[in-house]
Amino acid sequence: MHNYLIVSDLSNEAKKLASAHARTFRNVEKALYGNDVSILSIYKKVKECKDKAQLSNVLNTNNYDITDAKLKDDLKRFFSDIIKSTSALSDRDALFFANEAFTYLIIALQTKLDAMKRGYWY
Repeated sequence: MHNYLIVSDLSNEAKKLASAHARTFRNVEKALYGNDVSILSIYKKVKECKDKAQLSNVLNTNNYDITDAKLKDDLKRFFSDIIKSTSALSDRDALFFANEAFTYLIIALQTKLDAMKRGYWY
């Protein structure tokens, strides 16, 4: 039961973080499907991480050739918040949190993109 509560709390915090950042991403389509780097390609690398050191390396925007300054700033803020949120967690919990945050960010950005295409986004 105790483990479930921790996982549930981590998942809820990851959802909050992802939804807050999804609202502020400025170029959603480029963030999801960009040519130089995308959330989806970075998420694949996050899923392969084995510890927090690898996660920090993957979440370093200097490791990517990002030509769009707005996208780089958006990613830097998201990555920074993930690293801050996971600093006190174990490797296992940090990796779980990062995976959850990316999963929910992808869902939120895709939903935002669909709403924008339909003219519903405010």
